[in-house]
Amino acid sequence: MKSKKYNLSRLLAVSCLWLTALTTGVSILAQPSYAQTTSPESSPEPQPGGENPTQPQTEVSQEELQQFAQAYKQIQQIRQDSEVKMVEAVQNEGLSPERFIEISELQQSPQAPQGQEDGQSQQAPQNTEITAQEQQGFENAKTKILEIRQQSESQMEQAIQAEGLDVPRFNEIVAALQQDPALRDQVQQMILN
Repeated sequence: MKSKKYNLSRLLAVSCLWLTALTTGVSILAQPSYAQTTSPESSPEPQPGGENPTQPQTEVSQEELQQFAQAYKQIQQIRQDSEVKMVEAVQNEGLSPERFIEISELQQSPQAPQGQEDGQSQQAPQNTEITAQEQQGFENAKTKILEIRQQSESQMEQAIQAEGLDVPRFNEIVAALQQDPALRDQVQQMILN
């Protein structure tokens, strides 16, 4: 059995892989509020005074709540499966998830990722040298991760549609859950059952 420390480390690494995939040019869907980062249990509380004045309250039927809960369960499973595939894609290229993330961060930083050009280091950070083999592995893994993301996005859309919703309506329900704690509690119970 795996230790809790390993599971937490793996979870953090996988979460960073998702974030890295997002910052390398892929979004979960055109809709920014898509459920890949939003869950009923982690939705922010509404602003004091009730409804958010910039968004009108969305009416959601019991049938739509049930459809949403079923789609959400499927999306979570698709996401978990994709996370495993992403980690495997990185590891198959000879990189740890942590090193993959490190390389991605180095390439996104304004300072050159291939080491310190001025010879000075402001911190004692991660390994700033990227070998040619690591770079090739990174590029191969990134390509595979983008393919996995595209497949998961398609599967998530299909899961939503199979439950009788479309993506815009799904996102409207996400917004409604963020505004209405009672509605959020109701969906949480549906998801758990």
